[in-house]
Amino acid sequence: GARATPRAPEIEPSFHVAEAAMRQAASVIQGLLALQAAAGAAVPCGGPSRECLPLVSDIDDGSGALHLLSLGAAVRQSADQDRHGVQAQLVATPAPLAPEAPAPEDGAGGGGMLPRFARIAATLCSLIFICGLCSCRGRSPREQEAFHNDIIGELFGTFVVTLMCNMVNWTAAFLFDFALQEENVRRNIAPAAASPGNPLFIATCIGLAYSLTLNMVPGATLNPLFCLMLVFLGVRSLFVAICCAVAQFVGMFVANALSYVMLASSLQHFLGRGGADYKTMETAALFGVQVPPDWVSNGGAFLVTVVGSTTLILLLIPVVGLRPKNVPPLHPFLQNCAIALVIVATTSTFGFIGIGSPPNPWQMLAGVAFLSEVGWPAQMWYAHGHYIWISVFGPVVGLVLGLALVHFCVVGRYEEASARQAQPPPTAAADYE
Repeated sequence: GARATPRAPEIEPSFHVAEAAMRQAASVIQGLLALQAAAGAAVPCGGPSRECLPLVSDIDDGSGALHLLSLGAAVRQSADQDRHGVQAQLVATPAPLAPEAPAPEDGAGGGGMLPRFARIAATLCSLIFICGLCSCRGRSPREQEAFHNDIIGELFGTFVVTLMCNMVNWTAAFLFDFALQEENVRRNIAPAAASPGNPLFIATCIGLAYSLTLNMVPGATLNPLFCLMLVFLGVRSLFVAICCAVAQFVGMFVANALSYVMLASSLQHFLGRGGADYKTMETAALFGVQVPPDWVSNGGAFLVTVVGSTTLILLLIPVVGLRPKNVPPLHPFLQNCAIALVIVATTSTFGFIGIGSPPNPWQMLAGVAFLSEVGWPAQMWYAHGHYIWISVFGPVVGLVLGLALVHFCVVGRYEEASARQAQPPPTAAADYE
């Protein structure tokens, strides 16, 4: 048969040896006390003050030994009462402690944040690459170049605009809350109530971020909702729109990662004092993860999300897709400025009421996907009755409703205006008639 593995011998406590050591230590202490009495000087010892107080006036010749013997008896009695929990309790000089192993990094489980992020990013990039290879088969070189430009533009543009929006969120929190706290700490005064953020400031910065990014990457949509809108309008194929949406998700994920790397020390300084955990649902809002309060129902949040997305489509379509005939299109820069105005209007009205979700299906999904990997609570996936899926599908419902309203209520007005412009101007005789 197989050879049995020899078992390590069990170590049994030897309290007789411990008591003998205590007696010897007691005799040494008696000798030191005698020397102290003779020299009148303090004797070095290992206490907190690094020197012994005059013990001769408090302890007689035999009290030190009796104290150590009683301590050994107490240790022995404690071990007898709990044999299964303690193998041995020996009184000895404490050995130097080994240095503690460094704590694992955020999101860990052992691998740290960066390896896990690298795996996820590599998986998403590989998915985009495979989609690109499949779509380029049988296409002309010009079509292949156009497809690659669309993918790269959506990925890079979404990365830039998400990074800027995250920094806008942090700037608002720093100026109106954290900076005030830091000033109070510096002046050693009572903390004042945090000032509310300025919605117009945040909305204007977000609108400018989208406008300037669209100038940098012309033709990009920067939002999967607008990719789907181009599919409904017949501008893009469904496959190209899906690939662009995946590229937008990757860009948003990478932007959240870079934002976290830049803000981690600041979050630790302002919110992690005294060992507090700053990875909460409140700080997740800096990365676009917004969950309504408990008193808001998911039905009400879904309604607000749909209405906000519908309003955005109703205001945006005339800017980018509709104009009367014989009217020249806007210059690209002016058109992007008009888009910025639409974003400022919808963000300042629907973005700060704390009920619905912003009209970007990837904003909360990419934020939760990243933050849950770096240590934020996993409850973000199912918080508020799985609200995350309302933020994903609510804007899509608003897009369909908005396009239907544009078709039945807005397009006819533009056709009527075009027909009116096509009519010849009235003559002077007709005016007199």
